[in-house]
Amino acid sequence: MTTGQDRQHQRSRRPARLLAVAALLLSISAFVAALQLDGAWSYLAWVCFAPWLLLQRRLSPGIAALVGGLFGLACVAPALWDVFGAALINQYGEGWKQRGLTLAVFLPHAAPWIVFAWLDARWLRRQRIPAALRPLLQAGLLSTLVCSLPAVFPFTPAVLIVGQTPLIQLLELGGEPLLLWLLFWPSAALAQAWAAPSTWRAVLGFPLLFLVANAGYGLLRMQSVAKASASADAVTLSALPLQLDLPGGASASNLMRGRSSALAMSRDGLARATQCELLVWPELPVPYRELDQLCERLDARDEPLFALPWMRVCARRTDALPLRQLSRAELLGADGALLDAHAKSSLIPGYERPLWGSGPIEAGAAGAVLALDERRRLVPAICYELHSLDHIRRSVLAGGNVIVHMASFAPFSRLPIDRLDTAMAQIRAVAFRVPILRSANRGPVGWLDATGRIHAVGDRLGHASQCIELRGPDAGPTPFARLQPVAALLPLTLSLLLWLLTFGWRSRD
Repeated sequence: MTTGQDRQHQRSRRPARLLAVAALLLSISAFVAALQLDGAWSYLAWVCFAPWLLLQRRLSPGIAALVGGLFGLACVAPALWDVFGAALINQYGEGWKQRGLTLAVFLPHAAPWIVFAWLDARWLRRQRIPAALRPLLQAGLLSTLVCSLPAVFPFTPAVLIVGQTPLIQLLELGGEPLLLWLLFWPSAALAQAWAAPSTWRAVLGFPLLFLVANAGYGLLRMQSVAKASASADAVTLSALPLQLDLPGGASASNLMRGRSSALAMSRDGLARATQCELLVWPELPVPYRELDQLCERLDARDEPLFALPWMRVCARRTDALPLRQLSRAELLGADGALLDAHAKSSLIPGYERPLWGSGPIEAGAAGAVLALDERRRLVPAICYELHSLDHIRRSVLAGGNVIVHMASFAPFSRLPIDRLDTAMAQIRAVAFRVPILRSANRGPVGWLDATGRIHAVGDRLGHASQCIELRGPDAGPTPFARLQPVAALLPLTLSLLLWLLTFGWRSRD
């Protein structure tokens, strides 16, 4: 009798093991494919969470939370461990401190999955929820947690589907929380339909209907944005975003002397394209002290370097504390005079600023707009600052209509962090409906239009100095720009309201 029970118990554990393996393989495949920008594999994103959600139904709250945390780490760590590890090796050297900090970067990405798994097993599973509504409520809870809990690098599973351009246009309405709500819903519905086959038509019908409706909305919206970008009222800019391939800790001589120096490349590029209106240098991988001296040397010249406006990133000592410095985006006029500047407002915790106390770099104020003229109002984003929703939102609300991203990926060596950054740029472009001009060191240059499509110049790595023509709508702030402070709460709030309304209506019957 005992032997028969043991065999039955072993057989019952096999589906759980298979589900665990399927969940890990699907999630890892989806995230690795996203990092490689593989469009075909990106469609895994719509179902890759289903095995985990089905496994979740079989577990106690404590075990579900543990498995949820492991799943959250499995989603991101295999694809990105070496990427972030390389940056920390560059800062701290290889050793226990670097490995511990790399793990600390990833642990916050596991937190939403831990909390969701516990709440789902402890509370949501016990509620009287219609079968068709349960997946929507699960998706709402998970998307709210993913977008509410802080992380060092605030990328989310939304990066998995940025290549499916029509399906991401609803970002302008509710940002990543709304897009994730839709992304998680089919996986949750598939898990529910598998667990309760008699309800599969109603459970799967609703997310499929919304996906079709969203695709239709996206196609119509892309046509509308393209029309606005081609109109006489569009924002246009002819710019030369410089691409460099300098390693970390480069010297000023790499920028000033030689045929492949930044100075020579800029002059050659502008000589080939006399119609260019703006030159943009990326953030430079030069130590702050040398960068400060370099900018002073450039400013000390009797004649202006370029006969057109120029955006660059400089290090500047603060007046109050000379030992502290600002990383500052500066807009110079054709005569070389400083027109306006913005100090980087979003610093990477544990890297550019200590986890507690004050470090050598001082943060500036978010929300800057550097006006090139009355129509072109530039939003400076220095590398990591593109991830700062607060900075981008404040700048757009202040009238900014072109984001100028000046990035350096030198700390990551040649690992593909730029691909993740490109995905985040696509999300920002659509959410705020503004084009993004990209100048980079060890990354791609070019621009992204307001629908999130990439217009690259040259190769992913290398040197380039080519003038590009950028166009975008001057449509003002999107609904998401106004709702952003509370946007993360919308999926869960709306899901709960729908559940309460449905529960009340059924109670009256």
